[in-house]
Formats: sequence, structure tokens, C-alpha cells
Amino acid sequence: MKKLLTTLLAVVMVLALTLTVVACTPAETPDDTDKNNLPIDESIAETALKDIGKGKKLYLTTIGQSDIDVARNLLTACGLTETTTGAQGGFETNALLEASAVEDGAVVFVVVGASTKGLGGAGTDINKETSRANAFATAAGEGKLTIISLHLGKQARRGDLSDGIIEIVEKASAVMLISDDGEGEGGNYDGFMGNIAAENEIPAYCYSKATGMVAPIKYLLGL
Repeated sequence: MKKLLTTLLAVVMVLALTLTVVACTPAETPDDTDKNNLPIDESIAETALKDIGKGKKLYLTTIGQSDIDVARNLLTACGLTETTTGAQGGFETNALLEASAVEDGAVVFVVVGASTKGLGGAGTDINKETSRANAFATAAGEGKLTIISLHLGKQARRGDLSDGIIEIVEKASAVMLISDDGEGEGGNYDGFMGNIAAENEIPAYCYSKATGMVAPIKYLLGL
């Protein structure tokens, strides 16, 4: 009997020690800093997108009034010339472009993401920009124009002010190009845009540097 009690006591002490060690060991915290669910720095794989803008009138605008200068530099790096005449090999820039002013069959590069400073400087507001976003989405849905959306401001161009217009425009896009290096601070850091792409079957790609978008844009325009 004494031997049995000694054995039981030893078992109880071992169990107690085990529980103490487990309780004192910090639980592993999953790394949720980046939930990017899109490919990074990859070439566009969809052959159906090749040359979708070749020979078409090209426009550049921003909905949210952010990062249009970065987009302008990308297009000029592709060998395009900014123009007001619609000349072949050029693109027309208008930060407040209306969908109704776009030539039928044209391609519109739409920079998405809001800037409070940009909105004020352009004399507009988020409600007006949302209306513009809806008008472009409707025109794209009717086949009147093609949208190539660009999100260039990483996490700074996300949040309550930006996400509504981002969703409207990207849902209507032929392809989404996003600034994100997969280190938790990019435009798709939380998988928001990747989910839009998946739910609407829209090709979407992230690039760690804006200059990484030059080759994909050339692919899209047949340059």
C-alpha cells in the first residue's frame, strides 16, 4: 500500500510540474504582419491581356487624387509621350477625367487611393470621387472602356478614405497592378485587394518597386 501511495504521489508531482511548465511557456504568436495573397514581382501570365491597349487611345487619371505623378513617370518610362491631342503612342492626363469624356474603346489607367491633400488641392471631395469611380465602373461594365488600375501608395493609400473607391474601380478593372513588397506595409498587406481579385476573377500582381510595373505595362500595351 505504501509503495502504491508513493507511486501515485510521484505521478501527481510530475503532472503538476508539466502543467506549470506549459502555463509558463509563452504561446507562439502567429505573424500576421503580412497577409499578402498575390504574386510579387512576377510577369503577367494571362495571354488574354497581351496587347489589350495596343493602338488604343490611352488616358491617365486618379480617383482619390493620389500618386498620379508616379503613374505619369511609369508611362513615360514605357516610351509613351504625354499629349493633349490623342496622338498615337501618347497618353492624355486628366486628374478629374470623367468617364463620359473618354473615347469609346479606350484604355484608362486609373490610380486609386485617396489623399486628403490631393483632394483639397484638386477642389474635390471623396463623395465626388466615389461618383467618378462608379461612372468609370459602369462604363467598363458596358464595354465602353478598359480600366487598368494602379495602386501606388502602399499602405499609406489604404484605409476608410481609400478602400471604398479602390473596391469600386478594381472590381471593374481588366487587371490590377499594386505596389507591395510582401513585407507587411504594401497596398495588399491585409489581402484586401487580393480578395477583390479572387472574388471577381481579375488578374492582380504586386511589385516591390513601382519601376517593376514598366515591363507589365509594356506587355499590356504591346510596346
